[in-house]
Amino acid sequence: MSPVVNLSGNGVPTEAGRLHQDILLFTRYRETDQDEMLSTILDGRVDGVIFIAPFFTAKTVELATSLHLPCVTISGAPLDGVTSFSIHNETGMSKALEHLYSLGHRRIAHIAGRLDMQDSLLRLQAYRSFLHDKKLMYRDEWVAKGQFLIEGGRKAMHELMNLPLRPTAVACANDEMAIGAILATHDLGIKVPDVVSITGFDGSPESAYAYPPLTTVRQPTGELGQAALRAVISLIEGLETPETTIFETDLIVRESTCHPMEEIK
Repeated sequence: MSPVVNLSGNGVPTEAGRLHQDILLFTRYRETDQDEMLSTILDGRVDGVIFIAPFFTAKTVELATSLHLPCVTISGAPLDGVTSFSIHNETGMSKALEHLYSLGHRRIAHIAGRLDMQDSLLRLQAYRSFLHDKKLMYRDEWVAKGQFLIEGGRKAMHELMNLPLRPTAVACANDEMAIGAILATHDLGIKVPDVVSITGFDGSPESAYAYPPLTTVRQPTGELGQAALRAVISLIEGLETPETTIFETDLIVRESTCHPMEEIK
């Protein structure tokens, strides 16, 4: 799964095939993967590329545009002249934080993703802004890094739960880290949500089957994928350049959040 969006189940490859277009869904940004992409482009096997969550340091999008290959991005840092499709990361994270705040939580921590990715930075910024707006104290030790991975979230949650002053709620930057955070509470014998509430971000299918089921911010991956596909095909066919679009998110409340306990040890 991509650290930000999972397009495997939304029919993008099937629809591209129906339209007789070879569209590359590109999610890997190591130098060797970029060399492989260049080889694929140059031998004529690709009509267009959808870049999914490119890193700030990735040069693949610039490479594709320099070769005049039709391309768009999903959930990546915006680039001049490249149509992008993303979500309102700030409002999405704020929805999760407002939910926790409305339940009575004031000691809210954050497990951040990769800080070389746009979505991760925006969600972290939203966390900081929320605390400032609510006049809640920001603590460096309450921001742990989970790298958008289950094991990263597990490790980060262990760190948070071993602090002298523990948070009563943890807002994670994606569902995988939130699932890892829940696994950490099982390791430690801490009950969710009675002792600590946890939220995710993605609305992934796996979030509904966590134990307990995960409160999460749903991003419309199907709509993102279909919009990106339509856009890149429009570019391939030389039609009007599609517009950059930002999609809204929804909060899905499940059993991983509740009112904080009177006291937490």
